[in-house]
Amino acid sequence: MAKLMDIDKLLEQLEDSVMLKKLIQTIKRHWVGDAEQISNSSQKVDQQLQGIITQKEIVEKAIEVPVEKIIYKDKIVEKNIEIIPTWALSLEEQKGYLDYLVQFPELQSIFNIEQYDDATKILAFISASSQWQNIVRIWDKLAEQCKSSQQELETGKLKLLENAIFLYNLTLLNTQAQLKTPDLNTDYDYNIHNQISGSGSQIKLVLLSGLYNASGEKVKSALVITA
Repeated sequence: MAKLMDIDKLLEQLEDSVMLKKLIQTIKRHWVGDAEQISNSSQKVDQQLQGIITQKEIVEKAIEVPVEKIIYKDKIVEKNIEIIPTWALSLEEQKGYLDYLVQFPELQSIFNIEQYDDATKILAFISASSQWQNIVRIWDKLAEQCKSSQQELETGKLKLLENAIFLYNLTLLNTQAQLKTPDLNTDYDYNIHNQISGSGSQIKLVLLSGLYNASGEKVKSALVITA
């Protein structure tokens, strides 16, 4: 019985103890702090997860295939839009020159592309066009026509020659081959001009521009008609 009374007194002393109250407050502060830290950590994890999800959504949006919406009265039809890369546009232009070559059988032997399949023809055409000896051969073929007809070239044939020079110049570093066209009504100069017809000293018509190599040397004289 005495022991129970001693325990009761001890409990009463503990309840009134300042040290016990401080201990309880300290434990409470640590408990609240841990809870807040856990809460903050949880929020950070949620934010990181949200960021990952957002990035994933952005990536998914970036690789979505664009579509074109066509509205037919009450119905919307979507079709994929084909995206052509920039580098393919240059090849598309070369394909146009290749197709145009079909109209000029007298030039086809220079490019020697008939032995290749359709997928390789474009590469063979570009390769042949960029060779200097073939540029000279193209110019000679065009010169034969000009001398025979005494008329200006078709635009397409001239474009084939200009394109070949463009491709050839891509293989060079600091120099450029070029065509030089004399100005009309200027004096005829036999050093750089080839008089196809006429007896005057003034240039009245240029049938074919002169061809100059990458060193700036004249390789072929311009074909002109004087008056």
